Amino acid sequence: MRIPVLITRIVGKTVPKNINVIGKMGSSIGAQLPITTATAVTRTNVNFLNRINNIPVHGVSVEEMPIFEMLKNSMYDLLATTKGKARLPKEIRFERVRGNGLIRKQGVACVTRENVLKINRDYFTHIDENIQTNLQDFIDIGLITRQPNGKYKIADFLRNSKSEIFETRLNEYNKNWPLDYKFKFHRTSMNYYANLTYQARHNPIVMLENIMKTGENQKILKECGLFKTRAEILQMPKEKQLQYLKDIFNKTQAQGKKILLPEDTVLITTPNYVFHHELGHVNHNLMLNNEQHAIFGGSEKLLEWQNNPKIQEVCSRISGYASSAPFEFVADTFSCLANGQKLHPDVMSLYQSLKGPMIF
Repeated sequence: MRIPVLITRIVGKTVPKNINVIGKMGSSIGAQLPITTATAVTRTNVNFLNRINNIPVHGVSVEEMPIFEMLKNSMYDLLATTKGKARLPKEIRFERVRGNGLIRKQGVACVTRENVLKINRDYFTHIDENIQTNLQDFIDIGLITRQPNGKYKIADFLRNSKSEIFETRLNEYNKNWPLDYKFKFHRTSMNYYANLTYQARHNPIVMLENIMKTGENQKILKECGLFKTRAEILQMPKEKQLQYLKDIFNKTQAQGKKILLPEDTVLITTPNYVFHHELGHVNHNLMLNNEQHAIFGGSEKLLEWQNNPKIQEVCSRISGYASSAPFEFVADTFSCLANGQKLHPDVMSLYQSLKGPMIF
């Protein structure tokens, strides 16, 4: 069995520290854990590690150990970022997470009201299918095309350094990749591109606004005779806003200019992102009493959430998933904050109205 290695972010030399890792059958396995520190293991480091290693873990298999390693790294990263203020799950379970008896292929994990974190084994079993399903979705809406040479190409107006990483990895993808590499590809670079496409299709005004505020973009658009004010853009229906978005890339490129698409126009998905999302649920749960939890998760709130244009515009600044429900908005916003991403005031206002954890 491969033992997870947890590396801290503190700069300095590496020294070994004994820990116990919970194995498949709940037994403890001795390991040497490299800890990075300026001179020696600090009390804070040991406290963080003890908090993580004291969480009961059930059901993790040998094949899932790299995922468990990622989870442990994510928890340590969050504790370090919040100076120990973040709360962790009371229990972790690797199991099949079913909804109404049905297989949940796409959901990576879920958190119960009691703060038990369940890692969904069905997601990992079907990960190749999940990747192909999402790829076909992009192709169907015309935001990925297959070239004559067999290579995939992303939409030019959604091209930046992070989406280009997705394009490169998509063309390298094969089913023989290790499980953790497939997981990172699917939930980081592919998910980032999904968030870009969601914002562009559903609230292009947000992407246009962020483009106007980035670098020399506004100056270039004025030089090319393509600049429009926010007021002018708001007068357009969304279909025309999207076409304008495409035009500013195509027409400036034709004039030898380059418009920059900011990376942080949506949630920047890091390898820790997925588990920071779940830890966001854990910390949000602890901010709510049962009545508040029931209101935020109720059908009336969900109906308002999904049908309020202003709320949906704010959500698109984060991710497509954030638009689905208040709890998912809070969890994805929590991930942004954990990653140090600066957020629009409207995002923070909505986050605070939902009692999102302010621990950063």
